Amino acid sequence: MIVYEAIQTSHNERDLQTNPIMIPTIKCKVCDGGELKPASVYKTSKLLAIMGYLLMIPSALILAFLTLIVIVGIVQNNAGGAVFGIGIAIVIGFICLPVFIVGFLLRMKRSVLKCNACGSVVNRE
Repeated sequence: MIVYEAIQTSHNERDLQTNPIMIPTIKCKVCDGGELKPASVYKTSKLLAIMGYLLMIPSALILAFLTLIVIVGIVQNNAGGAVFGIGIAIVIGFICLPVFIVGFLLRMKRSVLKCNACGSVVNRE
């Protein structure tokens, strides 16, 4: 019986957090007709965010492939060409890693308050 009451209490607290009636509304000062709602937007423009994805995804795949090449080269270190292949893979990896980081930074989001009527954005503070 006590366990049931604890579950019921946590369920009621969750309902209070998600209930839109309990959340105080903030009026938009730009249009005076909308309400500011929590949202997340890209820190940069949408075009730069798309470019971030285009940089990040291929460089992540290349880094994964190069990691596989290095692991296979270490396991099969009996060939002389394996050392050369590992060296090339590490150099290409050092080139792809900053590209991956730049792509990740370009696609980051921030939490803001956004008007549901006019679309204006206000930073959360």
